[in-house]
Amino acid sequence: MYRASGGAQSKISLLEYFNKPEIDVNGQLVSLYHFLRSQWGVGVSNSEAIEIIMKSISRGSGLKNKQAFMACLKLPVIVLYGENVSLYQFLQSAKGGGLSAYEAIDVFVKCVGNQGGLKNQQALMACFIHRDLDLDGQNVSFYEFLQSNHGGGLTAAESIQFILKCIATSGGSKNYQSFMDCLKKPEVNLGGRRVMICDFLRSEYGGGFSHFESIQILVKTIGNSGGSRNKQALLDSLHKPEIDGLTFFEFLQSERGGSLCPSEAVQVIVKCVGNNGGEKNRQAFIACLCKPELVLKEKKLSIYNLLRSDSGGRKSEYSVIQLITKLISRPSGSQNYQAFLDCLNKPEIDLNGRLVSLYHFLQSQTCGLNASDAIQTIINCLAHNGGGGNRQILVDCFQKLQINLNGVSVTLYSFLQSKKGGGLNKSEAMQIITRCLGKDGGVQNNQALMMSLCHPEVDTESSGRLTIHEFLQSREGGALTAYESTNV
Repeated sequence: MYRASGGAQSKISLLEYFNKPEIDVNGQLVSLYHFLRSQWGVGVSNSEAIEIIMKSISRGSGLKNKQAFMACLKLPVIVLYGENVSLYQFLQSAKGGGLSAYEAIDVFVKCVGNQGGLKNQQALMACFIHRDLDLDGQNVSFYEFLQSNHGGGLTAAESIQFILKCIATSGGSKNYQSFMDCLKKPEVNLGGRRVMICDFLRSEYGGGFSHFESIQILVKTIGNSGGSRNKQALLDSLHKPEIDGLTFFEFLQSERGGSLCPSEAVQVIVKCVGNNGGEKNRQAFIACLCKPELVLKEKKLSIYNLLRSDSGGRKSEYSVIQLITKLISRPSGSQNYQAFLDCLNKPEIDLNGRLVSLYHFLQSQTCGLNASDAIQTIINCLAHNGGGGNRQILVDCFQKLQINLNGVSVTLYSFLQSKKGGGLNKSEAMQIITRCLGKDGGVQNNQALMMSLCHPEVDTESSGRLTIHEFLQSREGGALTAYESTNV
């Protein structure tokens, strides 16, 4: 179900979608709803027509979104073989990608159905109308540029998908302008002169990427909410000295940064900034490299220096950069960084009457990991969307008494090592926990695991209501051993 924001405006636009005759079908004006339903229009079912309408007004100003949608359908602003046609008609032509009527409508819904829908629609139109890119002395539109060799040589349909990746998000119109700047505005230093980002990426110093690869890098960086800020984060990474006098890009190519080649350095930066957490993630990455926030044996260390030391597994420079990239290269990256710090610094787990950090607990006799494996276990659990939530669940696995074992409340880690829990050894119990948390949705995965172990929800004829864990060990459930049931 879609909840429309915008109150009265959304209500008015919703009524107009159903009631206002404004689209010509064989000489008769019909409402958008009837146009979507008719065989001369899109020909979708009743429920599909309602879903299209609700998606288009469910975010932002419903009335403005509706105006934007209608402009895509009706406004004859694109020249096709000497005749002015609407974007809807153009997209169904061979030159416009040969989309079906339904696919063309889906393009509009994706662009319009979010915050800034009207501005996104204007940006979408601009991709086809504004001929402000220079291509060998000829002015072309963004859509035409993408199909040229300089733009990657995409097909018409592929060009539509690239445009959607850039614009079909909140703030899409700003993303479009940022993309145009990358293609038109000299903003990066290269050999004493200023060049466009796309030209820098294609140079040997910038990675030697092909035309197609450089466009993909820009789309990945900009094509999300906050993309315009991510573009600035990419620029700062390329030319702002902030790590011992080096730019982020230069540091990654130095010995301390893993001696990456230019193309590898660019890929690390794009993984870091090319999502909704862009600039915050970049700052978190640099903090990992430079900021002494960990206290170890009364000495302050950065995460980078910890991982290079004996206490962090004495990893190589290259391995350290890869681990930090894995931790931070996602929308919640800056939060994952803070969660990682807490795992290393925060005393919160009881060990023989004193509180220790998760990092130190994992290396205790209770868990038996070495320093390198402790770090790897923590990163495997945190390096996902929602890593901060995973951290709390991981701590709970070792200290929260939440499972009944023969009348005594025990932790999940202890339960897994009991006979009832499968009699796993320390390493196997740790693997179950990290398998559960080591992917997106870790909190929900843990809840599902706890339900399977603790909540009776399966009715059986012989034993009444059982937990899933108990059911799998019953005759009806396959008579698995406790060990097999836990691993299932």
